Amino acid sequence: MAFVPGSSFAGASVRTERAVCTGRTVVKMSADSDVTRRQLLLGALAAMVPAAALAKGGDSPKYSIFGGESQSSPFVYMDQRKGNAVYQALNDEELAEITKSLAVNRARLEETGDFIDVPSWDDVRSLVRLEMYDTRRNVKKIHESLDDPKRVDRAEKVYAQLKKDIEALDYACVVKDQAMAKKARASALKSFDSWASTVGLSI
Repeated sequence: MAFVPGSSFAGASVRTERAVCTGRTVVKMSADSDVTRRQLLLGALAAMVPAAALAKGGDSPKYSIFGGESQSSPFVYMDQRKGNAVYQALNDEELAEITKSLAVNRARLEETGDFIDVPSWDDVRSLVRLEMYDTRRNVKKIHESLDDPKRVDRAEKVYAQLKKDIEALDYACVVKDQAMAKKARASALKSFDSWASTVGLSI
C-alpha cells in the first residue's frame, strides 16, 4: 500500500494499524496472565502433594500427615467463658463435647485393627487420616486451655509421640507391612491413652 503524505486515508491506516497492534497487545497480555495464573495454581497444588507418595519399601517416613505448623492456624478455639470453667477457657459443656469427640477418635483408631487383619490398606489410611485431623483440632483446644505450662509441655511431648506412631502406621500401610502396621497401631493407642491421662481426661 502506497503512503500518501497528509492523506486522511493514510492517517486512518495508521490509526487502524495502531488499533490492531493494541488489540494484539491486550490479547497477549491476557494470555500471559492466564499462563501466570495457571503456573501459580499448579505450583500451589504441587506444594500440597505429600512427598511420601514416592516412598519405597524399606525407606523411613519422610513426611507428616499432620502438615506443618502453619497449617494449624485455623484450629484456634473460641474463648467462651460461660458456666463453671473446668479448664482455663472451657466450660463443662465444651469440655464434654471435646471429650466425646476424642473418644470417637480413639475408637476409630482402634477399629483399624480389623482392616489391618484383612488387610485393606486404603481403608486403614482413610480412617486414620480422617480421625487424626479431627484429633489434632481437639488436642489443640485442650492444650490452649490448660493453665499449667509444665502440664502443657508434658502433653505436647506425649502428643508428639502419638503423631510419630500415627505416621508410622500410615507408612506401614504404604509399604503394605502387616506386622509393622500392627505394632504402630498398638503404640498409637498407648500414646493416645497416655496423652489423655496427662491432660486429665477419661476417654
